[in-house]
Amino acid sequence: MCGISAILTREARISHSVLQRMTDKVIHRGPDGFGFEFFDEFGMPTSDDVHWKVGFGHRRLSIIDLETTGHQPMSYNDGALWITYNGEIYNYVELKEELKAAGFTFRGNSDTEVILASYAYWGTGCFSRLRGMWGLVLMDREKHRLIASRDRMGIKPLYYFVGKDLIAFGSEIKQFGAVPEFVPWGELSVIKQYILSGFERDDKTFFKSIVPVLPGTYMEIDMDTCQVGEGVSYWNPEKVVTTIHDIDTAAEEFRTTFDHSINVHLRSDVPVGCQLSGGLDSSSVIALMSRHYGGDQLHSFTVSFPGLKIDETPFVMRMLEKNRYVPHFTTPDVNRFLRESEQFAWHHDEPVGSFAHYAGFDLGRLISLSGIKVVLNGQGGDEIFGGYWQQYFTHLFSQAKAMKWTIVLGQLGGALGPGGNAELIKQIPPMLRRYLKRTGRDSELLMPKIAMMEPDNYMKEYFDWNPQTRRVFDIRRLILPRLLKWDDRNLMAFSVEGRYPILDHEVIERALQFDNHLLYHHGWTKYPIRKAMEHILPHEICYRKSKLGFETPQISWLSHGMKDQVRDWLHADKPLDQVISRKGLIDFASSFWKTKNLEDAQKLFRLYSLDQWMKLFNVRT
Repeated sequence: MCGISAILTREARISHSVLQRMTDKVIHRGPDGFGFEFFDEFGMPTSDDVHWKVGFGHRRLSIIDLETTGHQPMSYNDGALWITYNGEIYNYVELKEELKAAGFTFRGNSDTEVILASYAYWGTGCFSRLRGMWGLVLMDREKHRLIASRDRMGIKPLYYFVGKDLIAFGSEIKQFGAVPEFVPWGELSVIKQYILSGFERDDKTFFKSIVPVLPGTYMEIDMDTCQVGEGVSYWNPEKVVTTIHDIDTAAEEFRTTFDHSINVHLRSDVPVGCQLSGGLDSSSVIALMSRHYGGDQLHSFTVSFPGLKIDETPFVMRMLEKNRYVPHFTTPDVNRFLRESEQFAWHHDEPVGSFAHYAGFDLGRLISLSGIKVVLNGQGGDEIFGGYWQQYFTHLFSQAKAMKWTIVLGQLGGALGPGGNAELIKQIPPMLRRYLKRTGRDSELLMPKIAMMEPDNYMKEYFDWNPQTRRVFDIRRLILPRLLKWDDRNLMAFSVEGRYPILDHEVIERALQFDNHLLYHHGWTKYPIRKAMEHILPHEICYRKSKLGFETPQISWLSHGMKDQVRDWLHADKPLDQVISRKGLIDFASSFWKTKNLEDAQKLFRLYSLDQWMKLFNVRT
């Protein structure tokens, strides 16, 4: 797990220091080592400070193969291939054996070398064989091509910038500040979408000229012409066919596939811990980890808010009481947030969604201080298995639209019956209020320039799609991309690697074989996971009726702990005044302080985060 940078020049004469500054911006991603390589127009290494064609930079976080044989940038086949790479390939052991049988040899034990050998053998077809997470740039000297690729889910970041005289790649957006041609123009369509709904485009960033390499794709860049090719998809989960219609079969298939995923995600040459919330997903992860983990003790890490309804400590302690765990807890507070808000914003590069992501930042620090460099977590279970109430109601809405009232009434009635979860019925009023709130225009908030822009509504046909299309959209585009981005920044800020066994592509493909009806049962979401884990987890966790996200006391923080700071900010001159009406913002905050509405609290935080981002990165609109 590392931080990478790469530059391909046209006719520019750029000093080595540009690439070095780019790479130094992400020291936090790789404090254990660094490396640089520069190449001439023929792809041969050169030490010339300005007459070079390609440059690779790397900051290393040592997780697998701690020796110098894991050093990057790394070459293969007498320098015919070079790579700078960020990530982990969990099936590198099996791939290495397959490649050895085909006649390949290896200098060390790193997964990086396995990627290079895989490319040498299968070409770009190698990406569909890799099981893991990555963002990489590879140079094929013989074909005079750079290959940029990202893992299927985009767990690891990779961005690029196309200038007049160069193309640059980086793990984080802040790195491009070192590139001479980069100007931090804001992308207004993304900003508007974020203000009004909190959602973002997965194929854009908040910066107009910075583009993410799309998850599940690779791109080829011609080293002679500097032309960037279209992204080529190597993973197509939308083609998975529904074949499993029985809940017991689904539960068994999930348990077997997930258990294997946990096992391979534990491959590491350093100790591994677990982020534990007390919910179904993270509890399932740590329960199966305990079966495979070879260390003496398994460390867990939890955010707690003692005395508040959102505190999940009792569920965490219930999960840990019979096992050899070492629990760690942290309690974020508003004063610490105010002291660290600029540092937090700097690490994220773009505005975040809520105070919950600061809680993740605080948790990343706790993990690092405990001496753990790798943690598994349960991210992805909600998105894949319909764990959000919005998804459940979308399912019911689509059934009602198709006149399948027996299914709708069966679900609602079953929720009120024995063994059902009546929380489904209780969620109807707040879901209606939330929907109506999010469809509001809020035009009084926006300055005319941004208010007149066409809405960037890339999910307007969402409710008309078939269930499988919606599921893939939720997984690949709607929810997970921003959660994974925020999680990556929070952990890597403290040099900690996050791993996501539920987001293993084999788990996802197996889950997409389950009939959509199996996900929901009489008020219960994620029913295949519950059935799979009901003899492994405590009953009160497996069939826990309350569902909390990664929540913080954000209404209290905005209404009390930082109200004075927010009031001063509202009336001050600020970058946000370029896109938001100051009077509209003051009126909006005053309304929130009267109603204490959660949706308004989240929007006020987004506006605060947006302004901080604009100021910190000198964003121009």
